[in-house]
Amino acid sequence: MVLTGCINDNGEPDGANIQVGEKLPRFSVVMNDGGTVSNLSLDGKVSLIMLMTVTCPDCKAQLPIVESIYENYRNNDNVAILAISRQQGENIVGPYWRDNNLNLPYSAQNSRDVYSLFAQSGVPRIYISDRSGTVRKITTDSPIATYGELSGAINSLLE
Repeated sequence: MVLTGCINDNGEPDGANIQVGEKLPRFSVVMNDGGTVSNLSLDGKVSLIMLMTVTCPDCKAQLPIVESIYENYRNNDNVAILAISRQQGENIVGPYWRDNNLNLPYSAQNSRDVYSLFAQSGVPRIYISDRSGTVRKITTDSPIATYGELSGAINSLLE
């Protein structure tokens, strides 16, 4: 018997493995509203970036929590919260967002190019960075992050 989960991929390990204390990688993504988010546009903000797929059970469990975090901070100009898909385009991510009434901004990526700047394997992955773009917290699906854990990390960086 073989047990697998979303955190363990069978693909070739490639790309970065960003750790706590390191800067966010250089990236730029087009969001679902047509705007662009990059590591440079996050300067001066506390950011939460979730890397995910909408077919992963753990991502599906994590998304409503991140959606609640987004709803709580959406009017705070000092906080940026977004999701970036790993190799799932708009034709997959868009319908999932609509079917689940999600408002969380997302970038649907057809490739692993952006994902591989952050990690070698596994989703969901959440990176919380401070106003200087330094990663202060990383979570995966072991276990998925709670609302209190994520909001506590954001609040501590806003103080």
